[in-house]
Amino acid sequence: MALPGFFLNKYAPLDLPQPLSAMPRDYPKHLPRFNREDDNTAQIHIETFSSFSENINVEHLDVVMGLFVQSLDGEARKCFKSLPNASIDIWEQLENSFTQKWGEKMNHEYLLTKFNAIRKNPKEDTIEFIKRFNKQFSNLPANIKPPSATTCVFFLGAFDSDVGINLREMKSTTLDQLQIDSLEVEVNLASVGSREQSKNLLNPKLEKRRHPPLVNLGNHHTQSGNI
Repeated sequence: MALPGFFLNKYAPLDLPQPLSAMPRDYPKHLPRFNREDDNTAQIHIETFSSFSENINVEHLDVVMGLFVQSLDGEARKCFKSLPNASIDIWEQLENSFTQKWGEKMNHEYLLTKFNAIRKNPKEDTIEFIKRFNKQFSNLPANIKPPSATTCVFFLGAFDSDVGINLREMKSTTLDQLQIDSLEVEVNLASVGSREQSKNLLNPKLEKRRHPPLVNLGNHHTQSGNI
């Protein structure tokens, strides 16, 4: 029996034998994903997918290839579906096509672009941001890691203007010291904010003391403090 067109289109670049072997039960729950939006690399994804296939005892080539296609999300899936129909009929072709598009060079470019664009979220604690910054930095391959001075610039640029200005005034020259300084600045700014909030709470009381309420004495009004 011929398969419906929408089903075949899902695997369009693959030239799979008919009929297709049955897919494993509940596989979507554990299928590893590659979407280029996280720190996953092409090589790591292939290794993770291979382990997944072994763990669920996949024995048929068409199942392996179909599962791998379904593991691609977002831009990776779009690129796969743009390949010519029935252009891939063995695993090696599928793996090579994937690594040529998303392999080392692309991963390097993506990781560096993502690192350059890192920003501290407004509600994110500084210590959590430092952990996230350092994790992204450690994920950069050694040959594309920016020099120390450039890394410091990226770190400074990740903060809003108040924190950034305070950090620049401290003139630290190493990333370690910058990160220590950023924690200190966070504490200082929080302290200033707390004092300002206390002043705002006290101001209405002070205003009442300086301007007592008016007391109605028939047709005359006078300040309660001047009776």
